[in-house]
Amino acid sequence: MVKCTTWTAAQQKTKLNQDPLFDIFDPDHTSFSDQTKYPSSNFVGSKLFSYKRNNNANPDTILNFGLTYKNFNTLGDIVFENNFDSDHFSYTKSSGNTNVIVRSGHAHQFDINGNRVLYNGWTKTVESTTQYQVVSYDVNSELYSFEIGASVDTSKIRQPLQVFVNGKFKYPTEYSHLIQGDREYVVFTTALSENDVVTIKFISATKAPNSFYEVPDNLERNAGNATFDTLTLGQMRNHTVEISHQVKTLTGVAPGKSNIRDVNYRAYPGNILQHSAGMILPMYLLSNETANTIESIKYVKMNIKFKNKFIDNIDKLNLDLTNPSKCVDDILTHMAGKKTSAFPFYYSDMLPWGTQKSQLVYTIDDAAETEFEFNTV
Repeated sequence: MVKCTTWTAAQQKTKLNQDPLFDIFDPDHTSFSDQTKYPSSNFVGSKLFSYKRNNNANPDTILNFGLTYKNFNTLGDIVFENNFDSDHFSYTKSSGNTNVIVRSGHAHQFDINGNRVLYNGWTKTVESTTQYQVVSYDVNSELYSFEIGASVDTSKIRQPLQVFVNGKFKYPTEYSHLIQGDREYVVFTTALSENDVVTIKFISATKAPNSFYEVPDNLERNAGNATFDTLTLGQMRNHTVEISHQVKTLTGVAPGKSNIRDVNYRAYPGNILQHSAGMILPMYLLSNETANTIESIKYVKMNIKFKNKFIDNIDKLNLDLTNPSKCVDDILTHMAGKKTSAFPFYYSDMLPWGTQKSQLVYTIDDAAETEFEFNTV
């Protein structure tokens, strides 16, 4: 392997089914194994994603090592490790030994033209998430045609129309999308049976009169935006199935014989998701009576007339207007007066002023760190 014009020995393959190790780089594209930037680093590479091995289990007859299983009722499902998300390495700096989570970096991949592409285990979806509308029918005398109720937005990249019969997904080859004037229908190629249940999910700019909106992805699927340290084979299979439902150009059946590997399937939403905008905190802040953001803003609006008071004090106080920064401090000192921590906006940290200050500096080595302590206000 050539690295920076220097030949370096790569990982040696010494046995069958040995996990390959991949280099991971920090935001400056320096390897975590670099001994100059990361003295005494014990990083030797990341498996990225691998079987979760069980050294106490009998070796698998094909893989030659023990596997970990997660039991669902009487069934066991193979467990995999998301090493990129869960692994750490350590190095030494002036303050002592430091642990760093591997996902704080990224992997490099080079395309055929030599351009570097960065990977962190996630792929941004082809378009922002949109809630499907849902209509449902109990099959009675009509066995073929069922009205959607609104115009389907076919401009969407992801599949804007999904059809299910008795909970089973129907591929577009099993029905047609019929448009007659301002009304749209799903027409099946084969007659359904009486008492079947037809569910139609669709994306539209218009609310259909008999539809309801499904639960949004960022509330239903990983609402807490957790990382996935482990995944089962079943979870990944279901993820692939859901992706196949979203691909307009899919031919065949996935998993199975299909063209899914020839499309950019990674960019379609499945079941394994993380979100740029979670719903839990906004819903709490907008609905909780004692932590209501809107009511808090209204309260502040009614009780703080900061701008008017500040301007008024420019005229009232004896200020040296040739020294603007001192003027601001003098006005703020006057406005703060003898206010104590009992004052409702004492801890607002709205504006720094005066000479009393303290400063804390944290160097973030672990992307999992989200809380940082300060001891004074």
